[in-house]
Amino acid sequence: MVGELNDPMALGIHPAAPHGASSPSDRLPQFVRRDCFPPLLDRLRLGGLVLIVGESTAGKSRLAYEAMRAALPDHEAFVVKPGHDLRAVAAEAAKVRRCVLWFDEFDQFLGVGGLTTDLVGAMLDGANRHVVLLASMRSKEYDRYGARQREVTDAATWRSGREVLLMAAEPLRLERLWTPAEVARARSAAADPRVARAARGTGNRFGVAELLAAGPELVNDWRHAWQPGTHSP
Repeated sequence: MVGELNDPMALGIHPAAPHGASSPSDRLPQFVRRDCFPPLLDRLRLGGLVLIVGESTAGKSRLAYEAMRAALPDHEAFVVKPGHDLRAVAAEAAKVRRCVLWFDEFDQFLGVGGLTTDLVGAMLDGANRHVVLLASMRSKEYDRYGARQREVTDAATWRSGREVLLMAAEPLRLERLWTPAEVARARSAAADPRVARAARGTGNRFGVAELLAAGPELVNDWRHAWQPGTHSP
């Protein structure tokens, strides 16, 4: 069940630098409600393909995770990974009356051998069922399927992916830079000083989620700087 999910990082959510005693739960910073949280809840309750688009480290996966837990806690969860047999996934999901299919990095499921409109339709089909395909995707990848970005050399793949994306209607766009209201909520996050510090460091260049994720990623880059093709410190 969605309400029983206990490993957010396995769903693609960026960890934060540890705070206090190190533990798996400590790697997930306190959630700060984004302005688009209520509209996302409404979309999840309606069902269908729900797509969140935004830049890297904008907080797409965390937003999707928290909204899914808030709106659909009693739904069965299917965490779909690249390489999974999508027809088999669709067959398993068809046996469940209420379910969420989680697609992180949705662009990895488009193209040859990936999702088609028929396959998405099969996942959503069935009387008295409530099914959500909850997907997140980087803005750059989403824009590749825009009307002006068509690559003639791969027109069939482009068209197939675009048709699937159009099933989500207008995507919910999550901005990397936080609004004043969002920053104010982050600054009042007394339960997690990491969030408050990140909120104080925002401006015209960085978002709160971006700052929270940057620490662990920079440490990882430094640890692997010795590898060929990287820059040594």
